[in-house]
Amino acid sequence: MKNFTRVIFLVLVSLTFLPTAFAADPYVGKLGINFHLVPHFNKPEWTWTPTIRFRLYGPVTSSDSVWVEYTLPNGKPLLKVQCENVSAIEDGENQVINDCGYRQEDDVATNATGPVGFQIKIVNGLSGTTVKLFSGKFTVGKQLYNPEKLPDRTKQFYYYVDHDWRLPMAYVSTFYGDLSNDLLCEVWLKTPIKDNSKVKAFLMFNGKQVAEAWGSFPMRAAAPETPAQEYHLLQFHFNAMVEPPPSDSLEGHYKLYQNPGEYEIKVLRDGVLSRSLKYSIGKDGKPVDTGGIIQQNKIAKEGALVPVQVLGDSDGVWNKTAWKTDAFWGNPATGFNVP
Repeated sequence: MKNFTRVIFLVLVSLTFLPTAFAADPYVGKLGINFHLVPHFNKPEWTWTPTIRFRLYGPVTSSDSVWVEYTLPNGKPLLKVQCENVSAIEDGENQVINDCGYRQEDDVATNATGPVGFQIKIVNGLSGTTVKLFSGKFTVGKQLYNPEKLPDRTKQFYYYVDHDWRLPMAYVSTFYGDLSNDLLCEVWLKTPIKDNSKVKAFLMFNGKQVAEAWGSFPMRAAAPETPAQEYHLLQFHFNAMVEPPPSDSLEGHYKLYQNPGEYEIKVLRDGVLSRSLKYSIGKDGKPVDTGGIIQQNKIAKEGALVPVQVLGDSDGVWNKTAWKTDAFWGNPATGFNVP
């Protein structure tokens, strides 16, 4: 039996998880929800249980407990887990809830595929109240692992979560640094990336390159032996300032705040154009939330959700309409459209 290597989601500081300026109620950041399916190998038919990572924003009290409930594609209950090590969270603060539900017994594992429902809830032991913070669904697929084609291993499936809805959208916002506040862009790529150094983005204005950035890789979503379903979050931190820096010592940085208008970001993967996205920079030097999509859907404090052209064939086969129904785990953004 093949040893299983646990996939670790290593998430760096990301504008994806900025706090939002809404009512003083606890909530879950939409862009920060991610799932991993834990394989169970102890029976001839491999199965799975879900684990979830998300960022929870306060206020959360010490008498609150956080629970995640899952339902099978047929609507029947699958699992109910309490997230461990959740501390009190002040209003305006947040906490990453990591690997919630990771250790589950074999007898609760399933071989189900298709849309799996989930709800994140806060239960208060003192008041006896339950508040639903988020509900949605994720789609589970499977791939057989039987390279030697042995007859007794026809049910050894690895299970994975479908992230195709992420590919035709990008998040463009501000990276708040120590020396300057610069442009940040987040996009997703599919299938394995052989050489991280060969993924690069270029910022274009009036048809000319004004800045560039190498891709960093804060998150990978994949199951073992399923390269066709491997997804990568990329962050591009451009040397392009959204506002004047504290000093004039930063030479060579492009000044977005002096050049409002329409911009384009082009991403090269192994030297081939893989992504193209257009957005606007306002007079304040920051990306424009066209149509108020970010604010209307409570996605982040600021920034823009931008449609992306997925170019070439490096992403393999993917569902080009998944964003219409599956975005943000079954909660598509109102007003967002991919041409």
